[in-house]
Amino acid sequence: MSVADYPEPKFRNDVYDINSDWQQSPSTLALAASSCIPLSWFAADLHREALEIKYQSAQDSLYALIGCPSAVIKIMSNARKNWGDSDCPEVVQAWLEELNPADFEDAVVAVKGWLDAEPNWSYECEYFDDCANGQSAALSFFRTIDHDSILGIEIEIVEGEHPGSTYYAAELVMDPDEANAIAIRDGVPLRFRRVG
Repeated sequence: MSVADYPEPKFRNDVYDINSDWQQSPSTLALAASSCIPLSWFAADLHREALEIKYQSAQDSLYALIGCPSAVIKIMSNARKNWGDSDCPEVVQAWLEELNPADFEDAVVAVKGWLDAEPNWSYECEYFDDCANGQSAALSFFRTIDHDSILGIEIEIVEGEHPGSTYYAAELVMDPDEANAIAIRDGVPLRFRRVG
C-alpha cells in the first residue's frame, strides 16, 4: 500500500532527515554523520581522500629533505599506520570533530553536493528515513493509527517477508471497495484504490 500522489524522492535531501544545523561546526557535522549511516560512509571517503593528500604531501617533502626513496617509504609506512583507518567510525568521527576552518568549509561543500545528488538506490534505500516515499509514509501512518478507529478495515503490517528481507509495508488484505464502504459507513477519512 502507498499514499496516493506522495512526492517520490529524487535526492538524498528528500530521504535523509539530517539536523539543519549540521553545517554550524565540525562537531555538528560529526553528529550528523553518526546519525546517518550513508553520510558516515561518505565522511569515511572524505577522510580517505584527506589522508591521501596528506600522505602525498608528506612523502614529497620527505623525499626533498632526505632524497633516499627506501627511507621515505619506510617512514611513510609507519606514518600511515599512525594516521588512522578510514574504515573505523571512531577515527572518522574524531577527524570530523577536529577539522580546521578551511578543511571544515571544504567538507561542508562536499556534504552539500552529496545531499543534492541522487542516492544509490541499490544500497542506500534501507537507510532512508520514515516517509521517504509513499509506501513508507503509509507504513508509518498505519503503524501509529489507533486501530480501533478503523475497525473492520483489514490492514497487515509486513516487516520483512522472510528473514533478511528489506520489504516493510502496510498492506490492505481485503477488497478496496469493501474497505471504502466500511470507511464511508464509519466516517473514516480514508479511501483505498487499486493501482496498476
